[in-house]
Amino acid sequence: MKKLAGMIVGAIALLVVSAAPARAQMWVSGGFTVQDWGTGSDWNDSKGFAVDFGRVIHKTAKTAGALYGDFSFNMFSDVENDTGIVGGFREFFTFNDHFVPYVHVSTGLMHWSEPDFDSSGNDWTIGGGGGVNINLNSSWGVKVQYDYWKPRENDNWNDHIGRWTFGANYTWGGSK
Repeated sequence: MKKLAGMIVGAIALLVVSAAPARAQMWVSGGFTVQDWGTGSDWNDSKGFAVDFGRVIHKTAKTAGALYGDFSFNMFSDVENDTGIVGGFREFFTFNDHFVPYVHVSTGLMHWSEPDFDSSGNDWTIGGGGGVNINLNSSWGVKVQYDYWKPRENDNWNDHIGRWTFGANYTWGGSK
């Protein structure tokens, strides 16, 4: 699993770095997360963190599209740990400089482990989400984001994963 995760993160990072001209905007963000898996969990059960990074690959007068990668780790109080590695495309809506909403689509892996039961697995996920960056200046901001994924477990797509992220972001290389 560690080799596969490293290869996915490396491939996403290489794609992000090589996909746009040198002066394109890039960002890194991180924050606190709460996660809900399926219908049996509770938002209060899960706490963790997420880090995402990306690079703008196209701009118009009012939008900016970017490739991004996301790494997260959440611990559930009922003995499960989840590690997510996803990536995809994010579209920013740049109507003003301070309040920048966005939507995204993503795919990747959710690795889950239940140490008390000595079991673990990897579920392929597809999904989307959105959020808002509130820019405090040209480099720093805060964000709120929601993600929704459907994991493929035991050859079906019955469950869902929801995640809220509250964090900060740093941008460089131009403006959206």
